[in-house]
Amino acid sequence: PKLGPTFKIIFGWGQIMSSFNVTFKIAWPSSFASLMDGMYAPFNLDIMQYFGPIGCAVQTNYLNSFVLMMGLFALLIMLLLLAALAAWAMKQFCPPNIFKPKYDMKTVRANVMRLINSIVFMMYPGLSLRIFRVFAIRTYGGVQYLEADMSIRTNSKEYAELRGYAIFFAFLYTFCIPCVIMTILYLHRKTISKDPDNEDVKIDPDYHSEVLQVRTEFGSIYGDYRRKYFYWEIVEMIRKVILIGALVLVPIASLQIFLGVLICFVYSFMAALMEPFNDSADQTLQFITALQLFLTLATGFYISYRGFESAASCMDIDEQRANDNFIEPLLLVLGYAVFACIFVVIYIIFR
Repeated sequence: PKLGPTFKIIFGWGQIMSSFNVTFKIAWPSSFASLMDGMYAPFNLDIMQYFGPIGCAVQTNYLNSFVLMMGLFALLIMLLLLAALAAWAMKQFCPPNIFKPKYDMKTVRANVMRLINSIVFMMYPGLSLRIFRVFAIRTYGGVQYLEADMSIRTNSKEYAELRGYAIFFAFLYTFCIPCVIMTILYLHRKTISKDPDNEDVKIDPDYHSEVLQVRTEFGSIYGDYRRKYFYWEIVEMIRKVILIGALVLVPIASLQIFLGVLICFVYSFMAALMEPFNDSADQTLQFITALQLFLTLATGFYISYRGFESAASCMDIDEQRANDNFIEPLLLVLGYAVFACIFVVIYIIFR
């Protein structure tokens, strides 16, 4: 069974869903907020979340955690490239009587590209969120603070250093990574168009070697999608970086939530209309997860409006609790329904 695209859909949904508690200015019910908090670290590979209980022993303020997470991504990519370089050096210079490598460099290059794409997929949204949060500011008593870490003032040397890092990594990671992927796909678009949607289908003999080479090296980027939507990975990245990161910069809570709802609706409509995934089960799962995100943010929009309405009309505590008794189960049902659908889809794949 091919679980790669199913895993990507599940992981992508978890990345967005778990970030709603950080990105959006919504007073989520406590049980639902706890669910999102529990999902955040594993889905966004944020190891700094686990250092909270030992904060006295490890300095985990926003500057240190920011530098660590940015450096961790670069370190993983560098280790992969160094491993590939070592494999090439052994192939070229190692005497055959000592060690004769049985691998070929095309396979090594393909495996490195596949692993790099996996690292980018898993870490890119979380990195983008950390970068954008550097520019989210909150003012108290005429003094501006970093919203993500209220111990850091914007007029401090520490914030100036953090802002410099954020600008650099915003260009290097948030901007350049999608541009590199887009360039790769664009340069190989003609070959990709010759690659059948179903990999079991025979490739045209005239393009066989060329298609196999591109599929082996870059198939992890476009292979889950129908070939006429080979660019869909870029759409996914843009959706994530906006919903998880960029909307942090919108200062007005109602506008921020409205834009999030609008993006979720447009994406759900596009995904349902275009059906970019090869597998029908994956397409169904993607639509369900996109719909759940849309309904969750729509409910968040109602929570935000209800807070304004409660303050304006002086609603008593009993009325507010009655609303919470309706909203909290609804959000939990929406969240756990996706987990149920995940198990159903995996069962269908293995059946």
